Amino acid sequence: MKLSVEYGDRTLTNYLVDKLESIVENKDPSYVTISKAKAYDLWFNGKYSETIAICERAIFLLESAQQPEDTSLKHDYALALRDSKQPEQIEKALDIFLSGEDMNLVANNTNINRSLGGAFYGNIGRCLQFLGRLDEALDCLCKSFILIHDNDNDANKLINVGYASQWLSEVLRDNDLSNVSRYFYRLALDKWKISSPPLHNKLKNTPLHEDENEPIMEIEDWRVEKYCKDWVKERVKIDKTASNELQ
Repeated sequence: MKLSVEYGDRTLTNYLVDKLESIVENKDPSYVTISKAKAYDLWFNGKYSETIAICERAIFLLESAQQPEDTSLKHDYALALRDSKQPEQIEKALDIFLSGEDMNLVANNTNINRSLGGAFYGNIGRCLQFLGRLDEALDCLCKSFILIHDNDNDANKLINVGYASQWLSEVLRDNDLSNVSRYFYRLALDKWKISSPPLHNKLKNTPLHEDENEPIMEIEDWRVEKYCKDWVKERVKIDKTASNELQ
């Protein structure tokens, strides 16, 4: 169902949700299954308060039934908390995403831990961006971009490179690096054109640089991607003596 949501297939998404609802009782712990499906759809479409409500209800049901925590549900909950852009909610999301990791080791430009994954750094970077901690956000998002871009086994690689690129573009723009920002904006468009028409159209219709956009669209796509990849690897100056160094 996640793929149908991301690709914008409302007919298939609604069919799958209806199908799940027809076989799951609302008060049964297995209701978490339909809650997760609905939560991701709601979050993807920007309905954050509804996502938070449905996740909190499902989490309560699991706790009441003394069932194990559902990490996927908690992740979607954190996404909605983060994107609400309310400081107290963002802090709560940040705590969930960190999962006990030391922020000082995460949000710097010299350490990177491959085992944590690109999504880990990306989600933390997005939280820091919304909290106005732009330098730390930039370091995290660069690490995220590197790990996602270099992982050829990730089925979600295209859409996630798009997210990392869009977020980098926003942070770079706010750090007065508009020329660099434009390359990441273009890369996000390129990746989402293939993987998620809804995200591509949304980004295209809300340009980050207004009349500056046109020239960047004329550059060959491989040159744009190479520029972005080289830029982030220059930004993140990995400590070569660390056991978790980036190869």
